[in-house]
Amino acid sequence: MDQSIQTISKDVSTLFAEIEANVQDGKDFSYDTMRDSYIKIEGEIQGCITVAQGIPKYGIITGQLNLLSTALDQLKQLHMTGFAAPGATKEVIIKAVELNKSAFVTAFTGMLKLQEGLKREKADKS
Repeated sequence: MDQSIQTISKDVSTLFAEIEANVQDGKDFSYDTMRDSYIKIEGEIQGCITVAQGIPKYGIITGQLNLLSTALDQLKQLHMTGFAAPGATKEVIIKAVELNKSAFVTAFTGMLKLQEGLKREKADKS
């Protein structure tokens, strides 16, 4: 589960890095350009949810993964609008992207800490 969460985190970070680079370089950063990245991440999240649902005591992880899925859906909707009002400057768009990136970093940090706590709990009982 740790590895899967780390993979999703890496892929989300890569998505944000690509968006930011494209905005900075004046390249196309539209949702359609990055649609495949979203599909890949959605598949990874759904795969994790399936695994987590099969593991006792992973109810909280399942809940967090569901919240992550919802957050990705919201990011996708925001991306479809261009992250800011039409005509916004690069700086405004990048600030909006960075704000969203920060929320995802916080979510992943929480999930990985919880994962680590569950491992320690299991080790302590052994």
